Amino acid sequence: MKRIYSVFACIVISSVVQAQVGKGAIIIGGNIAYQDQRSDNPSATYLTHDLNINPSIGKAIRTNLVLGIDLSYSHSISDYMNAGEPNDTQAGNSFYGGVFLRRYKLLGNGFYLFGQAEAGINYGHTSTDYPLNVPPSSDKTNSYGIQLLLYPGIAYAINQHWQIETGLPNFFAVHYNHSSETAVVTGQSSQESKSHSLYISSSLGGTNAFTVGVRYFIGG
Repeated sequence: MKRIYSVFACIVISSVVQAQVGKGAIIIGGNIAYQDQRSDNPSATYLTHDLNINPSIGKAIRTNLVLGIDLSYSHSISDYMNAGEPNDTQAGNSFYGGVFLRRYKLLGNGFYLFGQAEAGINYGHTSTDYPLNVPPSSDKTNSYGIQLLLYPGIAYAINQHWQIETGLPNFFAVHYNHSSETAVVTGQSSQESKSHSLYISSSLGGTNAFTVGVRYFIGG
């Protein structure tokens, strides 16, 4: 009987150890999203195209502690066509890079609670053309910013390689942003303006937004 208990205890301990995120494990995640939308009315057509690519990779520097990077690229184009002629066209590109530290805590039965802290920088460029204005005009905006994010989440291990997770990325965030805008009207001098903003946000204020993702684990 003691031998049976010993075998059972070894199985339990082994399963718990294997359930941890082991030191040296490589974690890969991310998503790709594309949206194409068209709206028509009797006098105009509005077209939008959006592409978002968000890769993520990390490494467990200690058991259940992951250090990694998040990257993001977004591209968008919007056209407002009046009577078949392009009127307003807006194109934008944005880039983001961040470093994160994530701590996992095993809850049992394949479930984990995690907390993540992330610091990142972003850059964006947007240009808008108004070809049918009299005279024609355009507007260009460049912006950059830094941000700090703190948020919790829950993950579930489907097997030793795959996990699905949900998180609350707007739990707490601090953002600083600087932007410069140049407005050009044909035949006139360009007008430049600059702005700065600093704000703190929290989902506790009622703007809750959950995300769902998948991560792949190698080794560990």
